[in-house]
Amino acid sequence: MNRSFHIDTPPWTEQSSGCRALHYLAALLFGIGETVTVTTPCFYSPLIPDTVEPSGESICVYPEAHRGNRLNAKRIVRYCLYYQSKHGGGDRIPKEDLPVVYHPDYFDDVAAHCDLAITRDAIIMLPVIEASWLFPEKKTIENSFYAGKGEGKKPEVELNIIEGSHDRTIAVLRRTRNFYTLDKSTAMSNEAVLCGCEVLIPSPDGGWIKNELAHSESHSLVMNPIRDMEIAARFAVMAGKFFEGKE
Repeated sequence: MNRSFHIDTPPWTEQSSGCRALHYLAALLFGIGETVTVTTPCFYSPLIPDTVEPSGESICVYPEAHRGNRLNAKRIVRYCLYYQSKHGGGDRIPKEDLPVVYHPDYFDDVAAHCDLAITRDAIIMLPVIEASWLFPEKKTIENSFYAGKGEGKKPEVELNIIEGSHDRTIAVLRRTRNFYTLDKSTAMSNEAVLCGCEVLIPSPDGGWIKNELAHSESHSLVMNPIRDMEIAARFAVMAGKFFEGKE
């Protein structure tokens, strides 16, 4: 099989880390010499052809939120950028499809929805943080809050509610001392760390605790295309081996 990829990219928005991941994956695969098409123009590499009718032989990469097989692909990678029980609607991933998991936190949930047994080798985490404007400024905002996909009550402190464009959000984070969020998975927590914020998430006892994971992993999630091409190569090899010899 001549390997080619079609990435089912959503329209570009900086406010979605999943969108960033798909556009970045397409650009990296293209950068290492793979044949690539995308559904919508690729933000990071405009030279990639965009088409809504990918080749019938292409390996089609769907995010978990794009349920079903709307592009009628023969070879499908399900890139689970969140819990399969959430955006994926709890759909089973058939053994004919290759599941790839974005973050270790999502692995058990995704594995429980796969007809094919998977190992943690299926975890491929692409950096999604563009760090040019992520740095601390003089802290003039004591507490900022972002609900995100989480559920629960806001902290009982005076809050600046984060809303608006991504650029405005980053400007607010640079000035924020404490960043509270109900969403334990949001990339905004990583951006907040790089802006010098203390990131706080709900604790089991109903209080708020430091998000240790965000503080420990944020620097590794900063985009570095030369380094990250190795991650894309691993993705390509995994998909190529899975579909090798399959009609």
